[in-house]
Formats: sequence, structure tokens, C-alpha cells
Amino acid sequence: MVSRDRARCPFCPFRASTMETFTGWWVISKESSASGEGWLPYKIEVEGADHEGIIHEVASYLSERGINIESMETGVVHAPVSATLLFTMSAIVAVPPALAGEKWEAALQEKGDVLNVDIRVSGLTAK
Repeated sequence: MVSRDRARCPFCPFRASTMETFTGWWVISKESSASGEGWLPYKIEVEGADHEGIIHEVASYLSERGINIESMETGVVHAPVSATLLFTMSAIVAVPPALAGEKWEAALQEKGDVLNVDIRVSGLTAK
């Protein structure tokens, strides 16, 4: 995931398609709106057995609700006792004012149950 300032990188979508041609990587370029006044910051933490699709499912859920992902870090660590690979993700998101009071957090945690991962959501101090 890459964010950019359109004024500083007007040809980034072109470069993304060029990257796909030369590397074979599938690149998607989508313009999003910046989070603004009244948006609420949250931290989302995900942990569970590593498998395909975790990032896709979580990011898709957030995107469908207009929640901006401002930063995301992912990794894989070994479980303390079994040494099984555990996927970890930490993201800072901005939730639009229209979702204040909505049950998006509980629904995201239910998505975690389906994915067999733990998802924790905590509010952050507004910027």
C-alpha cells in the first residue's frame, strides 16, 4: 500500500502499470479522499495463524465502509510454545464521522472470527 501527494507524483498510476509490465506484480491504483475534520482515529491489531487473505479481507471490510487506512505494518512471528507462524498486523485508520456510534468494530471482530484471527480495535486521541 502506498499513499502519495498527487501534486508531487502526478504520474504514479502510469508508473504502477509500468511496474506490472516489468515485474509481473499485479498493481492496483486507486485514489482515495483524505481524512478530515471529525474523522476518528483508531488502532486495529490482528493476530492469528498465518494464511492467505487476511490483509485482503480486513482491508476490503474497511474500504467498503469508507474507512481510510493511514498506516499498516504486517509481519510473521513464531508462537511462543509451538513455534507456529503467527500473522501480525497493526494499522492506524481514520473512521468517517458518519460511522460514529455504528457497530463497525463488532462486525470487524466477527470478520476476525471467520478468518480465525483475533482483531482488537482501540480508539486513539484525535489529531
